[in-house]
Amino acid sequence: MGFSLLSIIGVAVVTLLLVVAAPSCADSIIVNEATRAWLNMWVDAIPNLQIIWMNPNICSRSGIECVSATNSINIRLDAVTSAGFNFIGTLPEVSHSIDGSQLQITSVSVSGKTRFTGTIPASWARITRLTSLDFSRTRMSGRIPDSLGNLPNLVSINFANAYFCYGLPNWNASGLPMLTQATFANNNMRGPFASSWSTFPASMSLDITGNKLCGCMPKSWESKPNLVAAAKAMDPGTASGCFRSCNSASLSYCPAPPTANGAQMITMSMTMIIMVVAVISLVF
Repeated sequence: MGFSLLSIIGVAVVTLLLVVAAPSCADSIIVNEATRAWLNMWVDAIPNLQIIWMNPNICSRSGIECVSATNSINIRLDAVTSAGFNFIGTLPEVSHSIDGSQLQITSVSVSGKTRFTGTIPASWARITRLTSLDFSRTRMSGRIPDSLGNLPNLVSINFANAYFCYGLPNWNASGLPMLTQATFANNNMRGPFASSWSTFPASMSLDITGNKLCGCMPKSWESKPNLVAAAKAMDPGTASGCFRSCNSASLSYCPAPPTANGAQMITMSMTMIIMVVAVISLVF
């Protein structure tokens, strides 16, 4: 039986989706069962991944970087540029059936994926190998969990230009001994400062510009030039001669991010069309 034009198009589309934005150099590692199970939860949380994560070789999937030197995986959805895939969904929980210490994930970035919504699951505090998190330029919102302050290998976080709210998370240096950079710029944070940040060394970089944290910079921050600079960059009035306090409106402020229902429908429709074309191509 000869190949129809439709079958050729279907195969071409599926092939393109499998290779576009794939890692330029995919190391091979042995992926353990806990990691495989959690990556399946990503597919449940983000239906679009069903298309570009069809490859049974996890290290060859788009948005996955395997590092043989550390036997680890970086989830880089920010690097995936396949047409029509906006990754509509939320971050998956780490279920109680999964031992977070066994997860081989060292970094996660969904930066720039503006259809990403929801909150940061507190259960991510169990992914003890995490070194970096980047949720910038998304529609993610809600409170940043205090529990993330117990990730011993976390070096950097970037939550800028999203819709996170309330105050700074109560993180400290004993729970995050490796943290060197924390970026919260341009969110909806109007809650209080957190005095616990004074436990971090002066070399730690903190960016809270574009927020409106209430009250005054904590006294404990005064001995840390980096924290004083961060407070002044956000609002000079919080750092010197300050007599402000937090009111109930500031403490409860957490507006919902803008919706993108139209874009979601378009993206999901494109996904369905691609799936139908792929199936038909296999039949004919």
